[in-house]
Amino acid sequence: MDLNKVVCDQAAHYSREMISESREGWVELRFTMKPDGRFTDIEVVSFFGENYFAEAAQKAMESCRYTRPDLISPQGTEVRNLRTPYFFKLVDGKSERTDKGSSEEVYKKIRVSKNLLNIGNIEESEKILNEAEAVSRKLYEYIHIIIQRAVLETARGHKNLSLIYLRGISKHKQYIQEKEFRQLLRMRLAIELMEGHYVQAEKTASEMAEKPMDGDEKLLAQVALLKGVMTAGAPVSVAGELPANCHPAFCDLKEPEWSYLPYNRTVSLANIQGKLTNIFFRCENKTAKFKADPDITWTIPESWGSCSIDVKGEPGTKFELIDEYI
Repeated sequence: MDLNKVVCDQAAHYSREMISESREGWVELRFTMKPDGRFTDIEVVSFFGENYFAEAAQKAMESCRYTRPDLISPQGTEVRNLRTPYFFKLVDGKSERTDKGSSEEVYKKIRVSKNLLNIGNIEESEKILNEAEAVSRKLYEYIHIIIQRAVLETARGHKNLSLIYLRGISKHKQYIQEKEFRQLLRMRLAIELMEGHYVQAEKTASEMAEKPMDGDEKLLAQVALLKGVMTAGAPVSVAGELPANCHPAFCDLKEPEWSYLPYNRTVSLANIQGKLTNIFFRCENKTAKFKADPDITWTIPESWGSCSIDVKGEPGTKFELIDEYI
């Protein structure tokens, strides 16, 4: 969604207390766009910063509309499960504009965390990173802390959690140097390939193509191999795991979710180790929720449009999602 085409009758209230303390943050919102461009069914997916930001952003979005709904829905129908970030940002003590930069204290702590991770001291690296977050206030700082968390979780072997963080910061590239962002895209693609997330991998590869780098051909060859697996006609098993110890800005700590974009329109769950609660089909034209039981087959009607599948349950639960064509 092009945020330049979103107009709002009222902006989110930025409290004087937040401004005086130079506190910034963002809120990830999910919503439905009506045929006339109005937004409804607004819900907070995640937020980083103060709890206050989530309520203020949700309320402000109720007054917003998209000026060119025909670009998203040429048929003139409502579109569900759209997502957008809502930023709370400051410049010179005033809201509404971007202020890149970090305090010296936070910058030094992030550097120390990186150095510790480079020598394999994961636990101490995370401890210093937690200290950095405790004193951070700026969007720029938050973004780079999350980047470091993604690298740290990759080092731990928690690829699903790293992927959550990398996707979470993908809409905030204005706070990331171009070269670093290009490297993060390649890190994200490598994990998507390892995890068997073909549709997401295709999207990431397409974004990478805008700014190619040396070595891309190896990753793109792996995308082609995964495409061959997905298009062979046989059921494909994708390993899923609900994240444990996820950052509260990105996960419900008691009932986190695992997300997947299906290639085919028939899926099922198998080999559940732990407890799953629900499976959500969040589609362009429909949202559906079912109990996440094993060995039940769900076929997504074409009329629902493209979908994301979200599986929820207890942290650490492992399972398989079968993606197949019937």
